[in-house]
Amino acid sequence: MNIAAFEGLTALEIFRKLAPEFAAVPDPVVLGYIDLASLFVCEGDYGKALNVALALMAAHIMASPGGYSQDGSTSVGKILSRKEGDLSITYGSVSSDADYLSGTTYGNLLQMLRKRLGRGFALMTRGVVGGCVCP
Repeated sequence: MNIAAFEGLTALEIFRKLAPEFAAVPDPVVLGYIDLASLFVCEGDYGKALNVALALMAAHIMASPGGYSQDGSTSVGKILSRKEGDLSITYGSVSSDADYLSGTTYGNLLQMLRKRLGRGFALMTRGVVGGCVCP
């Protein structure tokens, strides 16, 4: 993995490189989603790749059903099926973090990044041992 291509770039700059579908979205709106993403992305899990993770999570949230919509429409749940002719989309419930992240390419990339960094597993312990803890 070559993180050097993203070193020194802000999460917004990385977002602009990775998510061209949101090119028309103003920076303040994207920054709001990056702020939201920071609640779900732990620096300890991503280290030097933190800004990449923030950009991917923000793009995932925006691309997910119920995420960013220019017309104000929202939907909820993981997409179970799509159909193009006469547009038909079926949504299901989200039962875990992995299900939620698998709903978009950005979420899948975030999962792969986390696994690549050795953070794709968890141990059952008594109490919190290392890792990220929300106050």
